[in-house]
Amino acid sequence: DLCANVEGRLCTRAELFDDCTSNSGCKMNDHHIWSGTAVTASEPTTSAPAGSPTPKPTDSPTIKPTPSPTNELTDAPTPPPPTSGSYYAVCGSSTGICAGDELQASSSDLHEVRCCSDVLISGWEKRAGCDVWGESNIPACHTGKTWVEANDLCANVEGRLCTRAELFDDCTSNSGCKMNDHHIWSGTAVTASEPTTSAPAGSPTPKPTDSPTIKPTPSPTNELTDAPTPPPPTSGSYYAVCGSSTGICAGDELQASSSDLHEVRCCSDVLISGWEKRAGCDVWGESNIPACHTGKTWVEANDLCANVE
Repeated sequence: DLCANVEGRLCTRAELFDDCTSNSGCKMNDHHIWSGTAVTASEPTTSAPAGSPTPKPTDSPTIKPTPSPTNELTDAPTPPPPTSGSYYAVCGSSTGICAGDELQASSSDLHEVRCCSDVLISGWEKRAGCDVWGESNIPACHTGKTWVEANDLCANVEGRLCTRAELFDDCTSNSGCKMNDHHIWSGTAVTASEPTTSAPAGSPTPKPTDSPTIKPTPSPTNELTDAPTPPPPTSGSYYAVCGSSTGICAGDELQASSSDLHEVRCCSDVLISGWEKRAGCDVWGESNIPACHTGKTWVEANDLCANVE
């Protein structure tokens, strides 16, 4: 376990919400960090501490296609679609944090909305190498939408969801709304013949993830008071919490299966050289242990923190 190797441990859910590892390096403030706090059987999978939650944008680990001159993506514009199933959600830009990533997402998942059009719409831009015009402000920014909601938003402005290929070609990159680092709904359905981890030819590398979830509203009379993690089971669900209260995913948490992939930051109840105790925290935190670790299962993360020497 990565954190145990430094005589550390995974931080509790409360410690992560208290920013005890915020700004500790590895550019993880905008991503969800594994906690050592298990989701109990009594908690529904969408529950969180008291408050009125607001879904947030998502980035999820996925597969990076490797284009080939003889194996190009040639998706046609979207026909009138079904309202259920799985569709590709593609990173908003080839220069974004999630560059090259795509997610085979259920239509009920929440992702961002950018639109394409086969004809000029005033204010929309046709980018180099693209045959379509793209835009994010339609006329407002839309984040955390289901596939059906995204499809309707584009149709209502006389556009459509971009194809998977158009998104990989950056046809909506830098079109506004600060979505370059997030996954964008495409109109391209995942076919039954494609396994849920498949992608175009290449050797994919999983990327950091941020997933839509629930924002807790702390209360002086209902504080998170998780105790440090006891020796844990190797399966089940655990909280993954946004890396910083100032991150893109600020306040978000995910009730994640232990097989999901998230980032690793560690806590320690005693001083470890180079680790920092932040204001309001009783623990020391660090991201570089001694390297940065992204896209790890819960067991891998727990081991990394336990093995910090």
